[in-house]
Amino acid sequence: MHLKIGDRVYYWYRMNRVGKVVGFDKQAGGAWLGGVAVESPTKVIVEFEDGTREQHGVGDLMKAE
Repeated sequence: MHLKIGDRVYYWYRMNRVGKVVGFDKQAGGAWLGGVAVESPTKVIVEFEDGTREQHGVGDLMKAE
C-alpha cells in the first residue's frame, strides 16, 4: 500500500478511529541479512480526529475510502 501525506487511514486494531497521515519517521537500525542491508522500517505518523498523534507501521493501517 502506498501512503502519502493527507491520506485518510484507519488503524487496524481500532477501526472506529479515522486519522490523516501527517508525516513519516524512518527508524534507525536496519537489519543485516546474509551480508545485505535491509531497508530501515518507516513509521507513519497519523493524526486522529480527536487531535492525538500516533506512529504506526504501514501494515497496521488501512486506507479510508
